[in-house]
Amino acid sequence: METTTYEKTIKLKDYKKRMRRNRRNRKILLILFLVAVLLMIAYFAPWFKINKITVEGNSLIPANTIIEASTIGYGRNVFRTSSKKAVNGISALPYIETAKIVKKFPAGIKIVVKECEVAGYVAFGDSYIYVDSTGKMLEQNKVPPEKTVPLIENFNLTKYIAGQVFQSKEEGKAQYVTDVLGILKEQQMVNNVTLINVPDTENLSIVIDNKLEVLVGANDNLNYKIEFLTLKSYQSLGENARGYLNVSSGDKAVYKQKG
Repeated sequence: METTTYEKTIKLKDYKKRMRRNRRNRKILLILFLVAVLLMIAYFAPWFKINKITVEGNSLIPANTIIEASTIGYGRNVFRTSSKKAVNGISALPYIETAKIVKKFPAGIKIVVKECEVAGYVAFGDSYIYVDSTGKMLEQNKVPPEKTVPLIENFNLTKYIAGQVFQSKEEGKAQYVTDVLGILKEQQMVNNVTLINVPDTENLSIVIDNKLEVLVGANDNLNYKIEFLTLKSYQSLGENARGYLNVSSGDKAVYKQKG
């Protein structure tokens, strides 16, 4: 019985290609192994346990309160500490505007915050609610803020929940006042305005430095009314700015000296 033999021929270039692929795969496996080892060291080595936590940018909120809100603790591994979770915890504090976590290797954490600035306050029962320029309620206090910021009259606040944006019982008032506060902050006039009176959304007025009452009127063309008509008029009037200024038309400012 005749036996037939089959020989499998491998071309030289195919052999070299296979060898290169095998070497590449070995390198990849080696790299993955080294990465795994490094991760194990990073996650469990004692020299990566947090031993220093610092806070920057705070003046109103104690550092300990911020650290506690972050849930970052001493002795925890710096690599296993969630920056996102920490930022979310800190941001829940009413006076925090922004928060950032900086990991200072091998075992330090720096928390950088920016605090909200009080831009106005609303009477609420026998107390006052401080708000920032976005309308966020910061705190409830028995006395007005130390710095001069506008008292918001006739707002009719619905309720107080720290950290939430204020709401009025009357539609449109909250948005209108927020728009005004935003412009005043942008123009660095928050500390010059002593009163924002909003009996309704068609007749808002502001008082500057307790001597010039400005009728802004309705919530239209607001930037031009405040940024140009009001501020330009106030600057040109100077020390004589005692009286009434009507910019409600949106195209001109009418000044009347106080008698």
